[in-house]
Amino acid sequence: MRPLKHIRGRVVLSILLYIVFTIYVIIHAVNTQEIKDVAHKELYADTQLNINGSSELIIVGEYKSWQVDKLGNIIRYTTHGNIVHGHRFGWFKKPNNCNIDTLYLSYSSSHKNKNLLDKLKNRRILLKTIFPEAEDKIFYMEPTIIGTNKLGSMKIVTFTNFPQIPLLNTYMKKLDRIEISIEKPFDSLFDIKSDEWSLQGYIAAKLKAKEICERMNVNQNTLVAINN
Repeated sequence: MRPLKHIRGRVVLSILLYIVFTIYVIIHAVNTQEIKDVAHKELYADTQLNINGSSELIIVGEYKSWQVDKLGNIIRYTTHGNIVHGHRFGWFKKPNNCNIDTLYLSYSSSHKNKNLLDKLKNRRILLKTIFPEAEDKIFYMEPTIIGTNKLGSMKIVTFTNFPQIPLLNTYMKKLDRIEISIEKPFDSLFDIKSDEWSLQGYIAAKLKAKEICERMNVNQNTLVAINN
């Protein structure tokens, strides 16, 4: 009888662990597309980006873990989080500034004090960036929160308005993973304080985004010349 009870106990424990894992997945992964949609809305609603509100998101291509998409005059290249799939990290470009890459990060929070995030809109938040393969290489970014949207029990926070520095780009090209963590004192507002993203496909996605940006420049210049 003892071995049978022991087996039953292990089965019950396995079932409980499966239930807990399933609940975690439902909370943090089932709404991935919705998270992306909310973050897109915030990014493209930012007055500094100045696009036509009727524009539709067009997926240009996928390069391993990275995706390139376009909405109006914004060309974005991003990848999904390894801890929370709906966390999107990457950069975007605009015509006439094709050599400038601006941070794009969408991040979710299920913290009980998440409503306090609304008060941080337009505030700069300190982020720490490391590479797991070279932890001595530390970069700090201080982007602006441009939006906080409610999605079910979560808040989706969109960070941007911070340019990519050349040295960070160099390490992103050479290494395989990047990790970003939210620093004090605002880390207390996020139940998951850091996430990690693959850099597989980053170089190809960045090149594609620049190619599209430069093509848009040519088209705009051609239209200007015709109209003149």
